[in-house]
Amino acid sequence: MSDLEDKTSEEIVSDDPEELILIANTARQVAEAALAVAEGRILNLRAGIHDANNLLVSVFGYLELATIGVYDPKALKDLGIVADSARKLKVLLNRAITDNSELQLNIDQVDLNGLISAVIISARPFISRGINVNFNQHDHLNVYVDITNLHSSLLNLVKNAAEALDGTVSPEISLRFFEDGDDVKIVVSDNGPGIPVELRSKIFEAHGASTKGNRGHGLGLPMVRKIIEAHGGKILLDSVTADEGENTGTKFTVVLPFSFKE
Repeated sequence: MSDLEDKTSEEIVSDDPEELILIANTARQVAEAALAVAEGRILNLRAGIHDANNLLVSVFGYLELATIGVYDPKALKDLGIVADSARKLKVLLNRAITDNSELQLNIDQVDLNGLISAVIISARPFISRGINVNFNQHDHLNVYVDITNLHSSLLNLVKNAAEALDGTVSPEISLRFFEDGDDVKIVVSDNGPGIPVELRSKIFEAHGASTKGNRGHGLGLPMVRKIIEAHGGKILLDSVTADEGENTGTKFTVVLPFSFKE
């Protein structure tokens, strides 16, 4: 491993041809994997709902890419309407997913640098101006995962972090990954107000508490946990509120085994 390299959200899309190719190839992997899943399970309603939900993740990312270099107010407004409709559809699809829904993985070798860069690009529509996004980047690290589901899970964590930062002074979201023995750990953290103690044991339960109070539907994090556990991993929560310390914030750690293969 080399020394860590900090990259902000604005630097993720750079002029470096190799990085642009990596991000483009990862985006292609996400789209191809999602399409393959959707085509293979179209007759299964429950799987179809789950697949459609993941396909929307790609839609958000490409909508964001479509706005780059667009200065026409009407075109930007139209793209915003499409994005808003997609977000509403995602909420409805999430509500249709239950604890008993079948989850099947399509495992492939994925480069974590490219995947996390793609997640940050996809998250841009949800990140308000003024929020600093840092990606603590390692040398290239490959893992065996379902790229569509892991992309969706990490996007959910980043989106939750962005929503938690409303009203925070110098808001910041940090992403990093590193090797830890036989595991790889992906950390998504923010410096928001933290999650109240009474909600921490419930946020991973279906129809339980949401990190967003009344604005959330409480289904995002349960599905994230289900996806991570299906990979043979786990997700850990560490949060500090103002009552517990000065450095408030929330950290989610996704732990995935290197050796996992379908």
